[in-house]
Amino acid sequence: MDHHHLSLDDIYKKGSWSRLCVLAGLKEDFSDPDEQVLSKGLRRFCHHNDPGQLEQLLSMLKGELGEVSLDAMEPGMKQLLTLFCFSIWSNTPPEKTLSSNLSRLKSNGMLMTEVCGLMALLMERTDTLVYPSGLPFACPYYFLGPANYVRHSGSQPMSIVWRLKYPMPARLTRTTRRLAVA
Repeated sequence: MDHHHLSLDDIYKKGSWSRLCVLAGLKEDFSDPDEQVLSKGLRRFCHHNDPGQLEQLLSMLKGELGEVSLDAMEPGMKQLLTLFCFSIWSNTPPEKTLSSNLSRLKSNGMLMTEVCGLMALLMERTDTLVYPSGLPFACPYYFLGPANYVRHSGSQPMSIVWRLKYPMPARLTRTTRRLAVA
């Protein structure tokens, strides 16, 4: 990736890493039942940058997660797994329960291996340590990817205009339009 100046997003735009390796003749073909959905989820997940959460997720996914262990899990850990499922499966996970969604993910052997490999890579490449906020809700901002400075104006408050490298997700346009007017 570094040699060709590619980001993870550039790679996952085309499909899963495993599928790209098959197309290049580097891996044997595979048929995971949810490959199309999970490939899109891997692209969303490749922007995760909290090494602590990545480490927790990786250890939980590599272990045995049954209904009993999920019930005994502390709420923060269970919430982290739920957020992971929504990230990897999109806004509509295929199953009704968290344990069913995790079991379904594990039934996609090649992509499950890729998810774990992606988490390990993200932990290795993350150069910032995200400290827990202590807030009872998700992060109050959205990371929109890399941006280039365009201009700034004013002071107290100062307004900065950035040009995003990638388009902003459509689901955020209504919210940001409201904030821009305020």
